[in-house]
Amino acid sequence: MKIARVEIDYQEATLKIQFFNQADVDIAFKRLTEENAADVKRELDNRLIDIIRRGDFIQAIKEYRAATGLGLKESKEYCDKLRESV
Repeated sequence: MKIARVEIDYQEATLKIQFFNQADVDIAFKRLTEENAADVKRELDNRLIDIIRRGDFIQAIKEYRAATGLGLKESKEYCDKLRESV
């Protein structure tokens, strides 16, 4: 499978197409996620803690679900642990 990046410049009337192999994209994404995973988790936790401190526990669960794709039970358990640490 090939992935393409398309750039259109309307002022110059040009079209640029760059193709990538799926394996190259997977490797780049894996490298990016490994380097940034701790930062992203820390930012998410800080945001959730702020929401919990404001008293909107349900919103924290919703945000965690949206960010991780996990189910309601797992998200509630995670937010419960955060709430206990606050």
